[in-house]
Amino acid sequence: MRLSIVLALLAFPLFCSPAFAGDAPAETADGTVGVALPADGWWDPARDAWSKDAIVTSLKKSKEMVAPSAFLGDTAGMQKFSKAEWAWVAEGFVPETYKTVAVAPARNSMGRYKVTGEKLVQDMQIAYLQGVTKAWKKKVTAGTEADLVVYTNLRLFSNTANAVEYLVETVGVDKSGNAVFKLQYLAGTSGTASMVMGAMSGGVGGLVSAIPDDKDQFAYYTATTAEVGGILRTTLIDAAVGIKKGKNLPPMSAAAPHGVDKASLLPAKTESFGPVLQKQVDDLIAFVKDEANDVGDRTDRLRDLGKIGAVGTIPVAEAIIQDKKAKNALQENAAWALGEIGHADGLDTLTTAKGVDGFNVKAAITKITVY
Repeated sequence: MRLSIVLALLAFPLFCSPAFAGDAPAETADGTVGVALPADGWWDPARDAWSKDAIVTSLKKSKEMVAPSAFLGDTAGMQKFSKAEWAWVAEGFVPETYKTVAVAPARNSMGRYKVTGEKLVQDMQIAYLQGVTKAWKKKVTAGTEADLVVYTNLRLFSNTANAVEYLVETVGVDKSGNAVFKLQYLAGTSGTASMVMGAMSGGVGGLVSAIPDDKDQFAYYTATTAEVGGILRTTLIDAAVGIKKGKNLPPMSAAAPHGVDKASLLPAKTESFGPVLQKQVDDLIAFVKDEANDVGDRTDRLRDLGKIGAVGTIPVAEAIIQDKKAKNALQENAAWALGEIGHADGLDTLTTAKGVDGFNVKAAITKITVY
């Protein structure tokens, strides 16, 4: 029932205002929020400290200009088109010419092992791409070998009280290694979350201020990943129709070698934090381990580590869950962090956890095994 409600909401415009939020405020004492963006305006885990403000500001900026992307290669020809913020399609793009289509597992460039919802992104893309043409119906599969392979990068990911958002980069590569389309767009907003929450509560969509439980977060992931698939499908359909009719054409040019190593288009199973972010992670872990610090502050830092996705947090979170003397709130947030990090190493501790809220533990296990 919930899924049908969520998908029905996707028929409505969900994007927020494109107004740019401006520079984030200066770094605060705990070093986790308010970190100012660099001069180029894009948060980069290889270079910058993590902060909610920096991520959200970069997400909003993506609606104003295409983010330079090593994943997409040359972005110079990309322009606004259809449902995607930024698009480019090869001349003469005809979906029917590709008899087999595969969708590679979604990767991310946030320097973390996993982003919650990666598996859902792939599943939704497969489902929606089957609707691009009759020839693709039930013929789009998961994999990396086909006439056309669709690769996706989650450039930025935000999981807040009111939203789940992805900055999505998608490239279609043919058997010759040529890129035949490139898309970059923002999926999911606070509007998505408020409408989901409003529908589930029987009321009208509005600003959601309460911190959602994991059931609500799962609904956000479902809605946002359905939006990822829907934007991909609609943009490809519009491009093919435009090229065929010679009207409202997408920005395009001759197909050319993508020039990006295939391995870099697939998920990396190791962290690749830059020195600034790694120092921040180390400091946060040390803060959580220090029992002299306030329990509420330690809880907040656990959640920050979960949002960063730092695998180094796993032993610390496991020790807290297994500590019979630990405060229950600290244990619950340790379980939450393990779910957000998404690494299988956390499963043994979660499946044998005692004295920790059962729903919280089950939600964390679901994030690791399903999302």
